[in-house]
Amino acid sequence: MVHRSFSGAVRFVAALMALWSAAVAPSFAQATDVSGWWRADLAHADETQPFYLHFDQDGQGAPRARISIPVVRMHDAPVGGFAVSGAEVRLPGLDWRLAIVGDGAELRGVMPAALTPSYDMPARFTRSEAPPSPPAALEPRAPPPRARWSASVGAPVWAGPVVDIPRRLVYIAADDGRVHALAAHSGRVRWVTDLGAPIRATPTLAGGRLYVATDAALFALNPRDGSQIWSAPFGPARAPRLPLSDPNSTWDHYSASAAVDGPFIAVAARDGCVHALHTANGAERWRSCTEQGVLTGTPALTRDQVFFGGFDGAAYAVSRATGALRWRRDLGAAAPRDAVLSGGNVLFGARTYELHALNPYTGETDWTRYFWFSWVDSTPVEAGDVFYIGSSDALVVQAFVSQSGRRLWASPVPGWSWARPAVGRSAVYAGVVGGPYMAERTGGLAAIERRDGALRWLFQAPRPADSSALYGFAAAPAVAGHWVFAADLSGMVYAFPE
Repeated sequence: MVHRSFSGAVRFVAALMALWSAAVAPSFAQATDVSGWWRADLAHADETQPFYLHFDQDGQGAPRARISIPVVRMHDAPVGGFAVSGAEVRLPGLDWRLAIVGDGAELRGVMPAALTPSYDMPARFTRSEAPPSPPAALEPRAPPPRARWSASVGAPVWAGPVVDIPRRLVYIAADDGRVHALAAHSGRVRWVTDLGAPIRATPTLAGGRLYVATDAALFALNPRDGSQIWSAPFGPARAPRLPLSDPNSTWDHYSASAAVDGPFIAVAARDGCVHALHTANGAERWRSCTEQGVLTGTPALTRDQVFFGGFDGAAYAVSRATGALRWRRDLGAAAPRDAVLSGGNVLFGARTYELHALNPYTGETDWTRYFWFSWVDSTPVEAGDVFYIGSSDALVVQAFVSQSGRRLWASPVPGWSWARPAVGRSAVYAGVVGGPYMAERTGGLAAIERRDGALRWLFQAPRPADSSALYGFAAAPAVAGHWVFAADLSGMVYAFPE
């Protein structure tokens, strides 16, 4: 299989949005010789997945094409018109051409970049029955528990809650720039601090301070009262964060948190740089910048290196002492989330549909896992010799062996699980986002059995009146003691029993 040259997230998202709206693309002259269902079994590495095409006519007799991808629970999604010209079928909505061979018994071609952006993946279609429709709803083992308390912070929350056990506080950073300290046992407000810019990064509690990265600066706060100790500004953002309705949106939902180790801080920013700072006063140690693109993933630290990925499609290792480049690895597409040390490697999720495990000293690949038809926009979290990770269109939370990347289980969830999961004593908790798409995406909070991946319970988030809005739990949940804390895109914060 040939690796496909790919220019990054902007091109992919543009293709995705075009596909989303392809149902209203111009139709073409009626063609009936390919009508009906077709199936191809796509292969990558040691896995195969079925993919279906469906050609028929709309109510006005115009030809239309639809696709079904069972692995991502997409069924009969419209992708515009089609046309047959000689021995070729053209699907302009996907910029796709298939050859008609064997007297019409087969369709052959290469999967389009809008659907498989990383590889030239051969596809051989033969006539087929229609695939079964995906289940209407997931069936958890039990109903969700009743929240001990809930409270509103008045703005969407993308940044995960942080629990301060000694002070019995939960810190919530919201998209309106305000940080709230809530009493862990009741949800009552203890203090609020306005930092003046959107917050999409989970705060970091370390060394008796609360470090909060906004889109404009990193702040060190006193966790007792929210007072500011110091701030360190970032440079101008290289690109604005655009709403998903904008065709130029890169789905850059999050910002990077501060990685803190003793007196050393590393934080990545939308100015395309990693800033190394002193914890004492926020003074700059060094700055390491990429040539293009924003940085939205939290760096990972070792004693002598700092690792990070970016929207330029690369993974980096730089010297912790000086910021000098140690190695750079091209991942083929944006790496928007956190770098994570696991199993002796450093992990990077990329929009090539791949999770990469790289040697921290050389940048060479140890292993990769392919997420079919899904960006790897979640951050892994390790517990013992296993790590857990959400997904985007794959609609699963998965468990892998840290050392080898061998999959242990994949648990279906009803929407995008972009946030970092939280690991409890016997369950993994995953925030799930819902919103408009070619297939159903439902928001909620899922509790998944660590042992076998069974869905223990699912708390469904209320749907907003605006059907075009994202909703559900985009923020990473947090487990502390016997409680799970989670915050959603309506600004509600919940405490559930663990």
